[in-house]
Amino acid sequence: MLRLAKLSTAIWMLGCSTGVILALKNVTIDDRFGDELTHIVPTFTPVDGWWLGSAGGTGGFAKPSASLAYNKTWLDSTHKVGEVERMVNFGFTGVSLYVYCIIANSQDFPAFADYKFLMDGELVGTYTHYAEKPFGYLYNTPVYVNRTLKNEFHNFTIVVDSIEQPVLLLFDYAIYTATSDDLVNQPSSRFPIPTPIPPSNVGADVGRTLGAFTLGLFLGMLLLVVYRRQKTQGISGWRLANVRETTRRWVSDFRKNIATIVESTHQSRLSLAVDASTQAPAHGRRDLDTRDRSEELREIRQEVQNLRAEQRTMIMAISMPRSPPPYNV
Repeated sequence: MLRLAKLSTAIWMLGCSTGVILALKNVTIDDRFGDELTHIVPTFTPVDGWWLGSAGGTGGFAKPSASLAYNKTWLDSTHKVGEVERMVNFGFTGVSLYVYCIIANSQDFPAFADYKFLMDGELVGTYTHYAEKPFGYLYNTPVYVNRTLKNEFHNFTIVVDSIEQPVLLLFDYAIYTATSDDLVNQPSSRFPIPTPIPPSNVGADVGRTLGAFTLGLFLGMLLLVVYRRQKTQGISGWRLANVRETTRRWVSDFRKNIATIVESTHQSRLSLAVDASTQAPAHGRRDLDTRDRSEELREIRQEVQNLRAEQRTMIMAISMPRSPPPYNV
Protein backbone atom coordinates (compact mmCIF):
# COMPACT_ATOMS: atom_id res chain seq x y z
CA MET A 1 0.00 0.00 0.00
CA LEU A 2 2.89 2.34 0.80
CA ARG A 3 4.44 1.52 -2.55
CA LEU A 4 1.15 2.40 -4.30
CA ALA A 5 1.00 5.74 -2.44
CA LYS A 6 4.55 6.60 -3.49
CA LEU A 7 3.80 5.67 -7.10
CA SER A 8 0.63 7.77 -7.11
CA THR A 9 2.51 10.78 -5.70
CA ALA A 10 5.28 10.45 -8.28
CA ILE A 11 2.80 10.22 -11.15
CA TRP A 12 0.85 13.22 -9.83
CA MET A 13 4.02 15.34 -9.54
CA LEU A 14 5.19 14.32 -13.01
CA GLY A 15 1.72 15.06 -14.40
CA CYS A 16 1.86 18.53 -12.84
CA SER A 17 5.21 19.18 -14.48
CA THR A 18 3.66 18.50 -17.90
CA GLY A 19 0.60 20.59 -17.14
CA VAL A 20 -1.75 17.59 -17.67
CA ILE A 21 -3.64 15.77 -14.90
CA LEU A 22 -6.21 13.26 -16.14
CA ALA A 23 -9.07 11.97 -14.00
CA LEU A 24 -11.49 9.18 -14.83
CA LYS A 25 -15.24 9.02 -14.37
CA ASN A 26 -17.88 6.41 -15.15
CA VAL A 27 -20.79 7.78 -17.22
CA THR A 28 -24.08 5.88 -17.55
CA ILE A 29 -26.20 5.70 -20.71
CA ASP A 30 -29.77 4.74 -19.75
CA ASP A 31 -32.18 3.09 -22.18
CA ARG A 32 -34.79 5.83 -21.66
CA PHE A 33 -33.00 8.90 -20.26
CA GLY A 34 -29.80 8.52 -22.28
CA ASP A 35 -26.30 9.80 -21.47
CA GLU A 36 -26.23 11.41 -18.03
CA LEU A 37 -23.86 14.12 -19.34
CA THR A 38 -25.07 14.85 -22.87
CA HIS A 39 -28.66 13.58 -22.38
CA ILE A 40 -28.48 11.94 -25.82
CA VAL A 41 -30.74 8.86 -25.90
CA PRO A 42 -29.65 5.70 -27.76
CA THR A 43 -31.31 5.04 -31.13
CA PHE A 44 -33.55 1.96 -31.36
CA THR A 45 -34.46 0.71 -34.84
CA PRO A 46 -36.86 -0.02 -36.33
CA VAL A 47 -38.95 2.40 -34.27
CA ASP A 48 -42.06 0.19 -34.34
CA GLY A 49 -40.08 -2.88 -33.23
CA TRP A 50 -39.50 -1.84 -29.60
CA TRP A 51 -41.52 -1.73 -26.39
CA LEU A 52 -40.74 0.35 -23.32
CA GLY A 53 -40.73 -1.91 -20.29
CA SER A 54 -41.42 -0.40 -16.88
CA ALA A 55 -43.39 -0.81 -13.67
CA GLY A 56 -46.51 0.19 -15.64
CA GLY A 57 -46.65 -3.24 -17.20
CA THR A 58 -45.92 -2.33 -20.82
CA GLY A 59 -43.61 -4.40 -22.99
CA GLY A 60 -43.75 -7.80 -24.64
CA PHE A 61 -43.97 -11.29 -23.17
CA ALA A 62 -41.00 -10.70 -20.86
CA LYS A 63 -42.00 -9.25 -17.48
CA PRO A 64 -38.86 -8.64 -15.40
CA SER A 65 -39.04 -6.77 -12.12
CA ALA A 66 -38.83 -3.02 -12.72
CA SER A 67 -37.33 -2.51 -9.26
CA LEU A 68 -34.25 -4.51 -10.33
CA ALA A 69 -33.74 -2.67 -13.63
CA TYR A 70 -31.62 0.47 -13.87
CA ASN A 71 -33.93 3.50 -13.48
CA LYS A 72 -36.77 0.93 -13.47
CA THR A 73 -37.02 0.78 -17.28
CA TRP A 74 -35.72 -1.26 -20.22
CA LEU A 75 -36.30 -1.54 -23.98
CA ASP A 76 -37.88 -4.79 -25.16
CA SER A 77 -37.73 -6.28 -28.66
CA THR A 78 -38.19 -9.76 -30.14
CA HIS A 79 -36.65 -10.42 -33.54
CA LYS A 80 -38.22 -13.21 -35.60
CA VAL A 81 -36.57 -14.95 -38.51
CA GLY A 82 -37.11 -12.97 -41.70
CA GLU A 83 -37.86 -9.65 -40.00
CA VAL A 84 -35.84 -6.45 -40.21
CA GLU A 85 -32.81 -6.59 -37.92
CA ARG A 86 -33.05 -4.90 -34.53
CA MET A 87 -30.36 -2.40 -33.57
CA VAL A 88 -29.35 -0.30 -30.56
CA ASN A 89 -26.89 2.50 -31.34
CA PHE A 90 -25.12 5.15 -29.27
CA GLY A 91 -21.89 7.14 -29.32
CA PHE A 92 -19.42 8.03 -26.57
CA THR A 93 -15.88 9.23 -25.97
CA GLY A 94 -13.98 7.11 -23.47
CA VAL A 95 -11.41 4.41 -22.76
CA SER A 96 -13.72 1.55 -21.74
CA LEU A 97 -17.29 0.35 -22.25
CA TYR A 98 -19.63 -1.96 -20.30
CA VAL A 99 -23.02 -2.91 -21.82
CA TYR A 100 -25.74 -4.43 -19.61
CA CYS A 101 -28.93 -6.27 -20.53
CA ILE A 102 -31.63 -8.17 -18.70
CA ILE A 103 -31.44 -11.81 -19.75
CA ALA A 104 -34.68 -13.80 -19.72
CA ASN A 105 -33.95 -17.27 -18.35
CA SER A 106 -37.43 -18.61 -19.12
CA GLN A 107 -38.77 -21.38 -21.33
CA ASP A 108 -42.36 -20.06 -21.31
CA PHE A 109 -41.72 -17.72 -24.27
CA PRO A 110 -38.94 -17.07 -26.83
CA ALA A 111 -36.00 -16.01 -24.65
CA PHE A 112 -32.97 -16.94 -26.75
CA ALA A 113 -30.22 -14.28 -26.61
CA ASP A 114 -27.97 -13.96 -29.66
CA TYR A 115 -26.33 -10.53 -30.09
CA LYS A 116 -23.58 -9.08 -32.28
CA PHE A 117 -21.56 -6.01 -31.28
CA LEU A 118 -20.07 -3.45 -33.65
CA MET A 119 -17.52 -0.82 -32.59
CA ASP A 120 -16.91 1.90 -35.19
CA GLY A 121 -18.38 -0.36 -37.86
CA GLU A 122 -16.25 -3.41 -37.00
CA LEU A 123 -17.51 -6.65 -35.43
CA VAL A 124 -15.93 -6.83 -31.95
CA GLY A 125 -17.90 -9.54 -30.14
CA THR A 126 -20.98 -11.69 -29.70
CA TYR A 127 -23.16 -12.89 -26.82
CA THR A 128 -25.32 -16.03 -26.67
CA HIS A 129 -27.53 -17.42 -23.92
CA TYR A 130 -30.05 -20.28 -23.91
CA ALA A 131 -32.90 -20.35 -21.40
CA GLU A 132 -32.14 -22.83 -18.60
CA LYS A 133 -35.05 -22.58 -16.14
CA PRO A 134 -38.87 -22.57 -16.37
CA PHE A 135 -38.94 -18.94 -15.23
CA GLY A 136 -36.50 -16.26 -14.14
CA TYR A 137 -34.34 -13.29 -15.16
CA LEU A 138 -30.68 -12.35 -14.91
CA TYR A 139 -30.29 -8.66 -14.09
CA ASN A 140 -27.30 -6.36 -14.69
CA THR A 141 -25.75 -8.92 -17.02
CA PRO A 142 -22.63 -7.62 -18.83
CA VAL A 143 -23.09 -8.77 -22.42
CA TYR A 144 -20.12 -6.79 -23.74
CA VAL A 145 -17.01 -5.41 -21.98
CA ASN A 146 -14.06 -3.60 -23.55
CA ARG A 147 -11.40 -1.96 -21.33
CA THR A 148 -8.74 -1.26 -23.96
CA LEU A 149 -10.31 1.45 -26.11
CA LYS A 150 -8.47 4.44 -27.51
CA ASN A 151 -9.49 7.70 -25.90
CA GLU A 152 -11.55 8.98 -28.83
CA PHE A 153 -15.12 9.07 -30.09
CA HIS A 154 -16.64 5.62 -30.67
CA ASN A 155 -19.90 4.49 -32.27
CA PHE A 156 -21.34 1.32 -30.72
CA THR A 157 -24.15 -0.87 -32.09
CA ILE A 158 -25.98 -3.98 -30.88
CA VAL A 159 -27.34 -6.01 -33.81
CA VAL A 160 -29.96 -8.78 -33.67
CA ASP A 161 -30.50 -10.60 -36.97
CA SER A 162 -31.01 -14.26 -36.15
CA ILE A 163 -31.73 -16.66 -39.01
CA GLU A 164 -32.50 -19.72 -36.86
CA GLN A 165 -35.01 -18.81 -34.12
CA PRO A 166 -36.60 -15.78 -32.39
CA VAL A 167 -34.23 -13.65 -30.31
CA LEU A 168 -35.20 -11.52 -27.30
CA LEU A 169 -33.27 -8.34 -26.42
CA LEU A 170 -33.93 -6.46 -23.17
CA PHE A 171 -31.52 -3.51 -23.25
CA ASP A 172 -31.06 -1.83 -19.84
CA TYR A 173 -28.02 0.50 -19.78
CA ALA A 174 -24.34 1.00 -20.61
CA ILE A 175 -21.38 2.55 -18.76
CA TYR A 176 -18.34 4.13 -20.36
CA THR A 177 -15.22 5.51 -18.67
CA ALA A 178 -14.30 9.06 -19.72
CA THR A 179 -11.31 11.25 -18.90
CA SER A 180 -11.49 14.73 -17.40
CA ASP A 181 -10.91 16.33 -20.82
CA ASP A 182 -13.77 14.34 -22.32
CA LEU A 183 -16.13 15.49 -19.56
CA VAL A 184 -15.44 19.14 -20.43
CA ASN A 185 -15.58 18.73 -24.21
CA GLN A 186 -18.59 16.46 -24.66
CA PRO A 187 -20.05 16.69 -28.20
CA SER A 188 -23.61 17.94 -28.66
CA SER A 189 -24.47 15.12 -31.06
CA ARG A 190 -23.62 11.46 -31.71
CA PHE A 191 -20.91 12.47 -34.17
CA PRO A 192 -17.47 13.97 -33.41
CA ILE A 193 -16.98 17.71 -33.78
CA PRO A 194 -14.43 18.62 -36.52
CA THR A 195 -11.15 19.94 -35.13
CA PRO A 196 -10.01 23.27 -36.68
CA ILE A 197 -6.54 23.38 -38.25
CA PRO A 198 -4.22 25.68 -36.25
CA PRO A 199 -2.26 28.46 -38.00
CA SER A 200 1.25 27.55 -39.09
CA ASN A 201 2.87 30.07 -36.73
CA VAL A 202 1.66 28.18 -33.66
CA GLY A 203 2.77 24.74 -34.82
CA ALA A 204 5.45 24.49 -32.14
CA ASP A 205 2.94 25.21 -29.37
CA VAL A 206 0.57 22.59 -30.74
CA GLY A 207 3.37 20.03 -30.84
CA ARG A 208 4.31 20.69 -27.22
CA THR A 209 0.67 20.49 -26.15
CA LEU A 210 0.14 17.16 -27.91
CA GLY A 211 3.33 15.79 -26.41
CA ALA A 212 2.28 16.82 -22.91
CA PHE A 213 -1.17 15.34 -23.44
CA THR A 214 0.27 12.02 -24.65
CA LEU A 215 2.60 11.78 -21.65
CA GLY A 216 -0.19 12.67 -19.25
CA LEU A 217 -2.50 10.07 -20.81
CA PHE A 218 0.20 7.40 -20.47
CA LEU A 219 0.73 8.26 -16.81
CA GLY A 220 -3.00 8.24 -16.15
CA MET A 221 -3.39 4.80 -17.73
CA LEU A 222 -0.44 3.51 -15.68
CA LEU A 223 -2.11 4.70 -12.49
CA LEU A 224 -5.36 3.12 -13.67
CA VAL A 225 -3.66 -0.27 -14.13
CA VAL A 226 -2.14 -0.11 -10.63
CA TYR A 227 -5.45 0.97 -9.12
CA ARG A 228 -7.37 -1.82 -10.85
CA ARG A 229 -4.87 -4.35 -9.61
CA GLN A 230 -5.37 -3.13 -6.04
CA LYS A 231 -9.15 -3.07 -6.57
CA THR A 232 -9.14 -6.61 -7.90
CA GLN A 233 -7.20 -7.72 -4.85
CA GLY A 234 -9.84 -6.09 -2.67
CA ILE A 235 -12.79 -7.65 -4.52
CA SER A 236 -11.40 -11.10 -5.13
CA GLY A 237 -8.71 -11.23 -2.48
CA TRP A 238 -9.62 -14.70 -1.32
CA ARG A 239 -9.40 -16.01 -4.92
CA LEU A 240 -6.03 -14.42 -5.59
CA ALA A 241 -4.73 -15.50 -2.19
CA ASN A 242 -5.86 -19.04 -3.01
CA VAL A 243 -4.02 -18.92 -6.34
CA ARG A 244 -0.88 -17.55 -4.68
CA GLU A 245 -1.00 -20.20 -1.93
CA THR A 246 -1.53 -22.95 -4.51
CA THR A 247 1.34 -21.60 -6.60
CA ARG A 248 3.62 -21.55 -3.56
CA ARG A 249 2.71 -25.17 -2.85
CA TRP A 250 3.42 -26.08 -6.48
CA VAL A 251 6.82 -24.40 -6.37
CA SER A 252 7.66 -26.05 -3.03
CA ASP A 253 6.60 -29.51 -4.24
CA PHE A 254 8.40 -28.93 -7.51
CA ARG A 255 11.65 -28.07 -5.71
CA LYS A 256 11.28 -31.13 -3.46
CA ASN A 257 10.68 -33.35 -6.48
CA ILE A 258 13.69 -31.88 -8.27
CA ALA A 259 15.83 -32.42 -5.17
CA THR A 260 14.62 -36.03 -4.91
CA ILE A 261 15.28 -36.66 -8.59
CA VAL A 262 18.75 -35.14 -8.39
CA GLU A 263 19.60 -37.09 -5.21
CA SER A 264 18.36 -40.39 -6.59
CA THR A 265 20.15 -39.76 -9.86
CA HIS A 266 23.35 -38.94 -7.99
CA GLN A 267 23.12 -42.16 -5.95
CA SER A 268 22.39 -44.15 -9.10
CA ARG A 269 25.39 -42.63 -10.80
CA LEU A 270 27.65 -43.57 -7.87
CA SER A 271 26.46 -47.15 -7.83
CA LEU A 272 26.63 -47.42 -11.60
CA ALA A 273 30.09 -45.92 -11.58
CA VAL A 274 31.29 -48.56 -9.07
CA ASP A 275 29.74 -51.42 -11.01
CA ALA A 276 30.84 -50.07 -14.35
CA SER A 277 34.44 -49.65 -13.19
CA THR A 278 34.75 -53.41 -12.81
CA GLN A 279 32.17 -54.74 -15.27
CA ALA A 280 31.63 -52.23 -18.11
CA PRO A 281 33.98 -50.56 -20.60
CA ALA A 282 34.30 -46.75 -20.90
CA HIS A 283 31.78 -46.38 -23.72
CA GLY A 284 29.22 -48.34 -21.65
CA ARG A 285 29.51 -45.88 -18.78
CA ARG A 286 28.91 -42.98 -21.16
CA ASP A 287 25.75 -44.66 -22.48
CA LEU A 288 24.43 -45.12 -18.95
CA ASP A 289 25.08 -41.47 -18.09
CA THR A 290 23.30 -40.33 -21.25
CA ARG A 291 20.24 -42.46 -20.47
CA ASP A 292 20.18 -41.15 -16.89
CA ARG A 293 20.26 -37.54 -18.05
CA SER A 294 17.52 -38.16 -20.63
CA GLU A 295 15.28 -39.79 -18.05
CA GLU A 296 15.90 -36.93 -15.62
CA LEU A 297 15.01 -34.33 -18.26
CA ARG A 298 11.80 -36.19 -19.16
CA GLU A 299 10.69 -36.25 -15.53
CA ILE A 300 11.44 -32.53 -15.08
CA ARG A 301 9.58 -31.58 -18.26
CA GLN A 302 6.55 -33.64 -17.27
CA GLU A 303 6.50 -32.02 -13.84
CA VAL A 304 6.65 -28.53 -15.36
CA GLN A 305 3.81 -29.35 -17.78
CA ASN A 306 1.63 -30.60 -14.93
CA LEU A 307 2.26 -27.46 -12.90
CA ARG A 308 1.46 -25.19 -15.83
CA ALA A 309 -1.78 -27.03 -16.60
CA GLU A 310 -2.99 -26.77 -13.00
CA GLN A 311 -2.01 -23.09 -12.81
CA ARG A 312 -3.95 -22.29 -16.00
CA THR A 313 -7.01 -24.00 -14.54
CA MET A 314 -6.83 -21.92 -11.36
CA ILE A 315 -6.34 -18.65 -13.25
CA MET A 316 -9.31 -19.32 -15.54
CA ALA A 317 -11.48 -19.81 -12.45
CA ILE A 318 -11.19 -16.09 -11.68
CA SER A 319 -14.13 -14.48 -13.47
CA MET A 320 -14.02 -11.23 -15.45
CA PRO A 321 -15.14 -8.17 -13.45
CA ARG A 322 -18.87 -7.48 -13.89
CA SER A 323 -18.64 -3.71 -13.40
CA PRO A 324 -16.10 -0.92 -13.95
CA PRO A 325 -13.98 0.38 -11.04
CA PRO A 326 -15.57 3.32 -9.14
CA TYR A 327 -13.81 6.44 -10.40
CA ASN A 328 -14.29 9.77 -8.67
CA VAL A 329 -13.69 13.17 -10.28
